[in-house]
Amino acid sequence: VAVRRARPDTEDDCFSLCDVTLCVRDMPPIDRNTTFGYPGGWTRNSSHAIVPDNHTKSLFGETGNNIREFFHAMDLAHESGSELVVHPSGFPVDTLKRLFSSDIDGKLLNSIGVTMFNPSHDYAEMKVVFSTGLFSQRKKHMRQSQIANHRRFVLQRLYRHLGGRIANSSDVRDHFCSARQTLADGSRRRSVVIHSRSHFYRCLNLKFEIDEESARTLPPEFVVNLIEQTNLTVSNSNILMIHDGSEAAMNSSERLASDPATSR
Repeated sequence: VAVRRARPDTEDDCFSLCDVTLCVRDMPPIDRNTTFGYPGGWTRNSSHAIVPDNHTKSLFGETGNNIREFFHAMDLAHESGSELVVHPSGFPVDTLKRLFSSDIDGKLLNSIGVTMFNPSHDYAEMKVVFSTGLFSQRKKHMRQSQIANHRRFVLQRLYRHLGGRIANSSDVRDHFCSARQTLADGSRRRSVVIHSRSHFYRCLNLKFEIDEESARTLPPEFVVNLIEQTNLTVSNSNILMIHDGSEAAMNSSERLASDPATSR
């Protein structure tokens, strides 16, 4: 059950994620005399919108870089005094739902300075932005400490939301906490973490001879061979897989879980 000991955002306020209790006093400090975590205010002119293309694909990687691009879209809207308007599906909302529960809505987004797209609203200016530009978007008027303050503000709000959903929904709790419980149950064994990627980086072949198809699909014999090259043995190791939820990654995960050589 989530613990509520004080008014939200005060030093003594705590909330729970699975079996871990997090308290504000133990987190990196946040300057709350800001607008949505940004210094100097954010006018959010309702007639001007920055709109991430919801069909955009990350230039490099998936989930982690989608979050980077989401933050950069917020920076762009902040610096231009515009609203950041997102579609209810696709980028970046689908990424946020995968990480922080599927019931992310306009009210939660508005609490971090983001507006859900309303087709009946008439914007005088609407600028559509793509991930290829957002990935390398530079902050023009903020110091590193101010950028960090904004990121902490947003992430704390999102994790608070997830903590509340875990406390109040057994389905959400099972979905988000099962992997952590699996790791805790096998904590005395060494673990091998596989990071599934949907992109293959050919620069890897400058150092390693890697079959491109195997690197994407992760067949069990390929995984076993890699583990044995690290002087570990499959029989004495947990195999944990990090992936972005794509169909290819899910198929790879299911193959590894069902194969006798890797289903430990």
